[in-house]
Amino acid sequence: MRAYVRQCKNQGKSCPPTGVFRKIIDFSGRGALLIITADQEALIAEGRLRKNIHSFGRIVLSRHRINQEGAMRKVLTVIAIASVITVATRGVADSPVTSTPFHQAYLDIEIVREAKASGVLTEKIFDYLSSPMNPVDVKAAIINALGWKFEGKSNCRTFYELLSRKRDVSLQTLVDHTELLGSDELFCLGYLQLMDDYFHPMKAIPMLELAYQKQPKSFTVSIVFALARAQLMMNSNWCQVWKITEEVLQDRRLNEDLRPAAKKIIVDYMILYKSECD
Repeated sequence: MRAYVRQCKNQGKSCPPTGVFRKIIDFSGRGALLIITADQEALIAEGRLRKNIHSFGRIVLSRHRINQEGAMRKVLTVIAIASVITVATRGVADSPVTSTPFHQAYLDIEIVREAKASGVLTEKIFDYLSSPMNPVDVKAAIINALGWKFEGKSNCRTFYELLSRKRDVSLQTLVDHTELLGSDELFCLGYLQLMDDYFHPMKAIPMLELAYQKQPKSFTVSIVFALARAQLMMNSNWCQVWKITEEVLQDRRLNEDLRPAAKKIIVDYMILYKSECD
């Protein structure tokens, strides 16, 4: 079993990801061992495993049965001193896609507020997203505001359906012939898919890559594409999660078409992975 070591200083910030993506967290020398398994993830989702393992001091998790591939069954007591551990749950995930709510920097815009309130792609939101006259950063903020769910969403499907009606072509034609789609449409479909099903970023990456190829100088398009690729790295290489982001941040050719406050929200989370490259 691959082990990961995470240790957060008490600075009022969320810890880097655990739970969904982690196997073991071992605070060596701290007298604390936290084991996170696929089985435990299911227990968390069912509300059977205590999830409030987040405090500013002593953390105690006890009397919970663990099943590791049918071979490990025992009671675990975890005591972590001066550390913060956040376990991903059904309602709260911790990942590049789900922990970068940069729409918060755009809440002065009515359509963004409406997207946040509804969480569902309405015809009004579709009309804004599908118009080539509207800026791509606001479109990204709208999709970000629509949010995500552990169970998944279907906003991408809705976008396809409304677009097929608008174009008067079949939905399958749009799926099969991406050359019929504009750069912003590709971007919106890719990002919607990413938010709809963040457990499977590869479903969104091809569309976002096409959008990036059509808008290679857009910081907004580049950073969302980076979030998708970073999401893909969560199970294999935490260093790359940061490196992928850093590459975009250091690209001076990009047009800064995302608000600085939105960029900061993304960077503040992604930089948590920088220490994995040490």
